[in-house]
Amino acid sequence: MGKHTLRIHLKTQEIFLDDVRVKLNKRWFDIYTLLAYHDYRYNRGLSESETLFVNIPKIRLLPYERRLTKASVGRTIHRHIHTREKYEIITSAPKHSTSLFGINKQLIAKVEFDSSIQEIQQFLKIDQAVVDDEYALIEEIATISIAEVLFRQLKYDSALGRIALIEDKELHIDTKINILILKSRIFDKILQWERSNDAIALAYDLYKQNKARIKSSTVAKIWIQKAQWELDYGQDKIAKQYFDNAKRSLEHADYIEWGYIHNGLAILDMRNNRWKLAEEKYKSSLRLWFERNWWYGVRAVFINLALLFFRQAEANKKGEFINTTCLTKSKYWAERSYRYSQLTLVGSNTIFSEVLLAAINRKLGDLKQSKDWLEKADDVVSKVKLPHEIGYFYLEYGLYFEETMNATSAKAFYLKAAKAFRVSKKPNKELECKNLAAKIKV
Repeated sequence: MGKHTLRIHLKTQEIFLDDVRVKLNKRWFDIYTLLAYHDYRYNRGLSESETLFVNIPKIRLLPYERRLTKASVGRTIHRHIHTREKYEIITSAPKHSTSLFGINKQLIAKVEFDSSIQEIQQFLKIDQAVVDDEYALIEEIATISIAEVLFRQLKYDSALGRIALIEDKELHIDTKINILILKSRIFDKILQWERSNDAIALAYDLYKQNKARIKSSTVAKIWIQKAQWELDYGQDKIAKQYFDNAKRSLEHADYIEWGYIHNGLAILDMRNNRWKLAEEKYKSSLRLWFERNWWYGVRAVFINLALLFFRQAEANKKGEFINTTCLTKSKYWAERSYRYSQLTLVGSNTIFSEVLLAAINRKLGDLKQSKDWLEKADDVVSKVKLPHEIGYFYLEYGLYFEETMNATSAKAFYLKAAKAFRVSKKPNKELECKNLAAKIKV
């Protein structure tokens, strides 16, 4: 489907998609005009396909909308978007599906008005001096929100590009810190650990200098990222201390950051074989993220619960019954993760669920199912961005081939896994795969 021109005729209060009139009443004409105006005036520095979003407080300045609650306005616009018969001219931001809206740039190439900027402002009753000041903050929030989504989609270069649009501007201190936290997480994923450490250290310094001005949720994010750093390096006591600091910084139990705290503490419980405590913490984060519609977190917990029972099975020394029970539970959560990704596309460019299901079925003795899941992973492996994930894929293929007495293929895949783990700077896994390969004489 080609892109279109959105034409706003202010004088007749009509909207056209190219030359076709869009049937809208006065209320929706005002909303479309407001969103089009913001795109027309402020969509600078973004690519042609990137939408500039407007928040609900700005939309509620319109005459009809100011009589409604914020939640009501959001639900109404969201419902309008998804009941359009043919074209979705307006759209919502992925993470804030009912709180940020804009012109759908996947459909609209450009916006045209039949009136001057001043006439549009007068029609919308916009005080431009106030709007320019307010818009700076709105732009910051929307930019970070979208960069976060790109990060979760493993589009690291795009996320850094989005951040670059605003990071050289005069920003609120809270925004500066959130940018540094997100950059630290991105640098972690692309294996630039020194830059990651520098970013979180600078965020912490800014926090210490401006404690009274920083939101509690932002403070929690700093401690969570510092804790995650220590977790990755096996510094469990320091990580626990930082997670406790994050807990103390939060004022309300429904902050989305609580999910990350529960997850981090669950990992510490798993490392000490406290399986039931870890399960309870994972399920606490699952409930929270379901309530807050944080779908990337929901999918992550499905995977974490699958890993929890898989690791419990591996650690089990009490007999085959407990081992099989844990693997069955692991399979349940891994299948939920896979189905969830298929339905929502969250995590659709990863293969962790498929590889884990291959391993579970191999341990349960179902080699046919194991091969089926490896083939499913093979279908999408070209989309995978993380080299360590490819390493686990090759490792599981090697284990499968060794189980089926194909020594040549097993050795080849172990060596491919070792190479992937070397690229992802995981020396212990690299050595493990080399040792597995060395044991095979062909």
